[in-house]
Amino acid sequence: MPNVASMTFSADRIVPRHPDSAQVTAVKLAPNTTFLKGTVLAQMTAASVNEVQTPTLASGTASGGTFTLTFEGQTTSALAYNASAATVKAALEALTTIGEGNVTVSGSAIGSGYTVTFVNALAAMDIPIMTIDGALLTGSSPVATVTATTAGVSYGRYAQYVNGGSNGLDEPIGILEYACRTDHTGRVILGNQLINEQGNGPMTETASMFVKGEFLLSDIPTTLNSGDVAEFCRFIKGNLTNTAGDAIISLL
Repeated sequence: MPNVASMTFSADRIVPRHPDSAQVTAVKLAPNTTFLKGTVLAQMTAASVNEVQTPTLASGTASGGTFTLTFEGQTTSALAYNASAATVKAALEALTTIGEGNVTVSGSAIGSGYTVTFVNALAAMDIPIMTIDGALLTGSSPVATVTATTAGVSYGRYAQYVNGGSNGLDEPIGILEYACRTDHTGRVILGNQLINEQGNGPMTETASMFVKGEFLLSDIPTTLNSGDVAEFCRFIKGNLTNTAGDAIISLL
């Protein structure tokens, strides 16, 4: 299968000042994200929510013709304007980027819309939005679209700490060891590996996060809030406003 929008990551790693005394733990990362080495991570605490997307018409009406749906670089077979929910479900599950049993579908025609809910292996994920091609639909100027009705939430997964963020992301917990990228299911690719949008390439389910160790503040790409520092780390040298680049923090 040809590569589509391929990306290569070098084995980019943040190195603690005293590697022998540093400690890491394995964590699951948020999907569809590119992380820099040394990113400060926080854990999502809001309840999990399954993503819901709605292929429908933005305007016009459809009385015939077909449409297709595309997800993560793969496209369904042509679907009639009034395809049954079971037919749309089967077409989506035929895509390897979705897979059998990972969506539910309701609805009876593109005009009134289909409700696609991502479940099982794709449950509780912030899923990339599908695209739709309705060029072959007939009727009164039908314009097809896909809307994200409900955004997925990944309880317990880790994402970049955000000063003033919500969903637990305002509470720093650890430091990501390697630069990496996650796919739409949260699988991790790192090192000198190649991944394409079909998900081909070596992957792991977790990434390593430092929970103990000393680091140069200049090696950390995330901006910390002074109010969060006391619960996350202590300064061995310098402070948050250090401009010499030699401030050192130690994780608590």
